[in-house]
Amino acid sequence: MGTIKVGDLVKCMTVDGRPVGLIVERFFFVSEPSTPTGIFYVLIPGHEDPFPIRTRQMELVSASR
Repeated sequence: MGTIKVGDLVKCMTVDGRPVGLIVERFFFVSEPSTPTGIFYVLIPGHEDPFPIRTRQMELVSASR
């Protein structure tokens, strides 16, 4: 699947209709030091707020440059 990062377009496999969304932020645990996770916030068309989705629940459509 490659390394997923902010700005990538992904197919959300666990959302009805498997829409394509834009990764807008990575989730970090609030601890010292902050710990990155396999969870990203994905903005899906038709919704105001991004959804937290795990990398294993998405498929890379297009990597940002």
